[in-house]
Amino acid sequence: MNSHASAVQQFGNISHGSKYVERGHEPRLVIDNVTYDYQGEYECRAANYINGQERVAISESVSLQVVGAPQILRLHPSMHTVLTRRGDAATLTFIVCADPRPQRVAWEWGSLRLDAGSATDRFRADDLLQDTREDCYLSTLHIHHTNEHDARPYYLVVENERGSDRHAIQLNVEARMIK
Repeated sequence: MNSHASAVQQFGNISHGSKYVERGHEPRLVIDNVTYDYQGEYECRAANYINGQERVAISESVSLQVVGAPQILRLHPSMHTVLTRRGDAATLTFIVCADPRPQRVAWEWGSLRLDAGSATDRFRADDLLQDTREDCYLSTLHIHHTNEHDARPYYLVVENERGSDRHAIQLNVEARMIK
């Protein structure tokens, strides 16, 4: 490239607030290790400076649809521990992305398994709720009147025709302070 003309190409995910994912001189976008976070509409913006003036060309948008096994989103490690006091309720929630939608969703702890949409004793597992992101859902386990025996890891297990995922969230139960 000479000093009169230089080109920069940017590929942006326009469905998520024009978040640009790559800059360079290549005419194609390559995404390694694709996850559901990359799903959306993309466009290419090429900027060229000729005699000090910027000229921009924008491609037609291209849609990226991710299809695959469920993925339980692993957020910051501090989000994988819930703290409650003895006698209070606890709510454990994960975000799951999957296309196709998960066919089996369950919470497991110890030797117990509770399918989404069911309840037993002090435990209730909600049906999947649509998250704000496409192909993503909230899975929630409610525990009422917690006690010290409830302190343990709880595993969310999700399956669809393309695979499965399993991840834990730790519940810690503190004793109530006597006044």
